[in-house]
Amino acid sequence: MSEPGEWIPLSEHETGMPRPSAMRFWDGSERTVNRWHEILTCLVEKLYSEEMLRVEHVPIQWSRHAYSVHSKPVGPTGKSFAYYKEINGAGLFVNVNLNLTQLKTNTRKLLQRYGKDPSTEH
Repeated sequence: MSEPGEWIPLSEHETGMPRPSAMRFWDGSERTVNRWHEILTCLVEKLYSEEMLRVEHVPIQWSRHAYSVHSKPVGPTGKSFAYYKEINGAGLFVNVNLNLTQLKTNTRKLLQRYGKDPSTEH
């Protein structure tokens, strides 16, 4: 993956910068990222794999019109997510029908919710 000097903290990543090719987590593990929404889905997978995020913690809602993570691919109004990623075997669905700003905001908020500092995640 990337060399250590090339890592940019998520909190410093700005619109217009190239999409990251990988994400580095708090424990030093890394995940390849091919699309912007994978930053959020990789984070949900990591939190689930470390038993921080569990099905009983959902829905996670950052706006009144949409859930970010839920146990079914539907929002608060009952409308299905337009685009989502199912987390394998977890019973969790991540809403990825978001623009870049929303993806970064949701990722930052999710990190903070689980006690992780966005400035230390790359």
